[in-house]
Amino acid sequence: MLLIILIARILSERAMKKLTQDQKVDLLDLFSNRRIYNYVILIGIIGLFVACSKLELISPALNIVIYIVLLTLYIFINTFLSYRKLKDYDFPDFYIGTYLFTSSLRIVGLVVFFAFMVM
Repeated sequence: MLLIILIARILSERAMKKLTQDQKVDLLDLFSNRRIYNYVILIGIIGLFVACSKLELISPALNIVIYIVLLTLYIFINTFLSYRKLKDYDFPDFYIGTYLFTSSLRIVGLVVFFAFMVM
């Protein structure tokens, strides 16, 4: 999983280097407002998982399934909203393509991680 995340990060950095200075500034501005909300959502998902585990509100297997579903859903929604925003602001196709590819790599890494957890 860490290797996949590292590869995705390297590809993202390479694509970012190809952007103009104005596009880099726009990119930072576009997502700076959402960043705090993303962390709040992630903390909520993790908090729910921990609370259900500690309080034994549901079975451990169901808790893991709910956690995986919520996390995957969060990633897909976040990727879609980011894609739409990049398209709306006319970012270059090479950057959007790289963004979608690296997001897919992260999802694959997450699936691999959860597969190992379940085994």
